[in-house]
Amino acid sequence: MDIIEQLSSGLADRIAQAAPTVVGIRTGQRQTSGILWWPDVVIASEQTLGDDTSLSVVHGGQRVDTTLAGRDDGTLARFGPTAVTPEKIEPFRPAHLVPDGIAPNDAGFTIALLTTDIALGISELRGQVRYVSFPAGDRIKEIPDGGLLARGQFAFWSNGREARHIDLQQGFAETMTVLSGALVLPGGVGQ
Repeated sequence: MDIIEQLSSGLADRIAQAAPTVVGIRTGQRQTSGILWWPDVVIASEQTLGDDTSLSVVHGGQRVDTTLAGRDDGTLARFGPTAVTPEKIEPFRPAHLVPDGIAPNDAGFTIALLTTDIALGISELRGQVRYVSFPAGDRIKEIPDGGLLARGQFAFWSNGREARHIDLQQGFAETMTVLSGALVLPGGVGQ
């Protein structure tokens, strides 16, 4: 098998593995795709959704009408037991979600927030969700460039020439390494 055939075969295998988690999304005049995160949760790029809140999700040949439940600015929606329309809630105010700032791990989720806090730290622990507070203003250079990776009790990220992590239980953070003459790839940090 030559290199092109190997590449083609490898790509076909990867597509077949990913196919069960890819869904179609129809919103007004637009069509886009998303990722089936959990059996009843789909995540998609906000820019592709526009202002519509009524959506249709297509998966496995079945179409389901649904409603947009949140955006990356920290705005979410809640459905009451008998509600037919969502109630807007803003759980992170006055904070904003860091771009690509939601990372699943074996214990739940880690959520990165850009806040008015003066130091990097764990701002809140709620059940299986850990909130990491990244200070805005003069210290904005500390925020992740390319999102978070959460594994065990640590969250990892890169920014510029630094690879960093924070202990999600004790709250201490440190720089793991500083590269000279090169930048850390966005999202290029792992355990």
